[in-house]
Amino acid sequence: MSKKQKRENDYLVVRAWPETIYFYPSMIVAFLAFVHELILRNAGLAFLDQDTVGWIFAIVFAFNFFVVAFDFSVSKVVIIFLVIGVIVLLAVLGWYIAGKPPILGTITLPSMNIPWEFYGFYWIIVLFHLLFSWIVNHLVYWEFRPTEIYLYRGIFGDSKRFGNAQHAHITKETPDIFEQLLFLAGDIYVKPEGDPHVYRIKNVFNVAAKEKRIREILSYVPDRPVD
Repeated sequence: MSKKQKRENDYLVVRAWPETIYFYPSMIVAFLAFVHELILRNAGLAFLDQDTVGWIFAIVFAFNFFVVAFDFSVSKVVIIFLVIGVIVLLAVLGWYIAGKPPILGTITLPSMNIPWEFYGFYWIIVLFHLLFSWIVNHLVYWEFRPTEIYLYRGIFGDSKRFGNAQHAHITKETPDIFEQLLFLAGDIYVKPEGDPHVYRIKNVFNVAAKEKRIREILSYVPDRPVD
C-alpha cells in the first residue's frame, strides 16, 4: 500500500466518557479497603485500624465527588489552596499565641468504622458502571477520516455522516485541572461545514494527542473534491 493510500484510509476513533468515570480512584481504594478489612484483619495481618481505613476512603471519595460535581480551573484551584493555606496559617498562629489549638482542640473527629460489606458493595457497583460505560462507548463514538466524519449511535441507532471534513472546525478545551491529572482528559468540539450545530465530545482521554491526530488526518487533501 502506497503512502497516499495509507493517508486516504487513515482514521481515528474518538469516544466520550461520562463524568462518573472519575470515581475510579475511590473504587480502587474501596477494593483495597475491602481486602484489608475482610482478609487481612481476619488473618491478623491488618496494619491500619478501621478508623484510619474509613477516613482514607472518605477523603478519596470526597475528592472524587468534587471532581465530578464541579469544574476546577487553574484559577479556582489556586484560590482554594490559598484559602486552605490562610486557614492553616491562622490555626498555627493561634496555637502559638494561645499555647493550644483555638479550634482544633475542641473538635473530635467522628468514628469511621465502615464495615467491609460497604467497601465490597461500592467497588462492585462502580466497577459494573465502568464496564457498562466501556460497552456503550464501543457502540456510540466518533470516527474521523481524511474526507469524512462519522457519528455512530449504537447497534440500533443511525450513523451520521459529515462530508468535506477538511473544512470542519475542531477545537479542544481542558476546563478541569483534575480531569487533566487523572486521564489527561478534556472536551473536543466539532463544527462540521454547513451544519449549524457544534458537537461536544466530552471527557476525551489524552485529549491533546487526539486533537493533534485529528488535525493530521483532516489535513489530507484528495485529488478530487468529495461531497
